[in-house]
Order: sequence, then structure tokens, then C-alpha cells
Amino acid sequence: MQWPRVHREEDDGRIDTHFAYTWSPTAPASRAALARGTLPEIHVWCGLPDTQELLDFSTRHFRQAARAAGLEWTAPDPPRFVWATADTMPDWTVYTPDRGATLFACRLLARLFLPEYLVPRQPRCA
Repeated sequence: MQWPRVHREEDDGRIDTHFAYTWSPTAPASRAALARGTLPEIHVWCGLPDTQELLDFSTRHFRQAARAAGLEWTAPDPPRFVWATADTMPDWTVYTPDRGATLFACRLLARLFLPEYLVPRQPRCA
């Protein structure tokens, strides 16, 4: 996910124009987070293939997260959430699905919320 943190006219070709989350499970910071039992950098949103809609219920926190990361935010505040199609997506935003991140999130959610009897067990080798 990439969300604009500055106005387009502020883009001088050198600054980071967007606040972003990038799935990089093999990066040292991601491996360290997993070893600590915390999450690596990941942003979870939902795509509905049948209707070509995207839902992101965390956009209201982007400005605060960017500031916590030391990034200045001069663009308008993001909406509280996004529920949009490609035609109605806010300008200059980028959402790119990643299969590995999706599988990671699904496994994590299953461990957290599914009753034990519904979680598939790994076959044991003899």
C-alpha cells in the first residue's frame, strides 16, 4: 500500500511522496520482528474480486503512523476508511496484492481466531 503524504505539486523528483507498507519477509527487520514474536511490516486490506472493490479500514491512522516514522505529512488527511473500486479510488494511491503477505495474514488470523478443532493440522512424519 502507498498513500500520498504530500501534494502532487510538492513532488520534486527527490522526496518520498508516499507513506507505504511493503511486505518483505526476508528483510533483517522482518526476521527480527518474527523472532521477537511480533509482526513484520505488513498492511492488511481486503479485495473483493467479484465486484472489483477494495476495503481498507485503517486509513485514518496513516498520518499518525507516518509522523511516528519521522515523515512529514502535508497532504489532506486520508478518509476514515476506503471502500472503493478502481474508478473511485482516491487519487495517487497504490494498492498491490501480494500472495505471500495474504497467506501470512490468513495463517495468522486462523491461529488467532479459529477454534483449535478447525485449524488444519500439519501431517506428522513417521
